Amino acid sequence: MLSWLQGIFKPQPLPPEPKPELPVDFSSDIKLTDQDREDLLAIVDDPGYQVVLKIMKGTCRGFTDALLNSDPADDKAVLSAHVIAQSSWLFLDSVTKLVAAQVEVAMDDQRAIEQRLSDLGRSDFLPIDKPKVEWEEPTTPLEAMGIQ
Repeated sequence: MLSWLQGIFKPQPLPPEPKPELPVDFSSDIKLTDQDREDLLAIVDDPGYQVVLKIMKGTCRGFTDALLNSDPADDKAVLSAHVIAQSSWLFLDSVTKLVAAQVEVAMDDQRAIEQRLSDLGRSDFLPIDKPKVEWEEPTTPLEAMGIQ
């Protein structure tokens, strides 16, 4: 009888916890020029960028470890360690999202420029005539030396 009830009342898995979103858009005051975006695109392609991300993530993990190792009896220490750890991860998340968004804008700009150049190359606006070079093969060695 118990197996019959277990078949009817199957436990439902809990829904996944939603990821916390950034409470504030930290990038609202940042205005980047096209050159700034191009520089970001170059930096992201550099292997050193992955090293910087690794260092930043390690630092955030260090703040999280400090939270986990704080004295549970000291409420202020736990709360301050939590604020620091949470802030560090929010900062990292904000920076990486902003860089990714700006790099995407730069890539879209590059694609648009390449498309415009490609369209110009196929249009009749720029007629390109290849110059014709006429070359007559010399028939004798004397003719090749310019002697008739």
